[in-house]
Amino acid sequence: SVDKARALFRTCAELRPENAAVWQAWGVMEQREGRVDDARAHFERGLAANPHNTFVLQALGCLEWDRGNVTGGRALLERAIALNGRDGGVYQAYATRLWKRGMVSKARDK
Repeated sequence: SVDKARALFRTCAELRPENAAVWQAWGVMEQREGRVDDARAHFERGLAANPHNTFVLQALGCLEWDRGNVTGGRALLERAIALNGRDGGVYQAYATRLWKRGMVSKARDK
């Protein structure tokens, strides 16, 4: 159940608060559950633990973009690309969001 998963994530976060992957995965689960504020808080904790983690940057960038903060989301995705220009997942997430906004030529450039 989701409650059991939360308890396990909480335990992991208490044992290894510096583990950005725990915060990212927990945030993804909360986002899927519709708990956007909790998801954002977990992603931000993940970035505090490791500001260079492109998975966390991508997750937070997508959340911000999808919630209407396009400028902030774009900045986070571009930061992830700058840190790891070979991460296809970030490019895909960025290009998909550009495409959905009708910016096909920019999406192709990414």
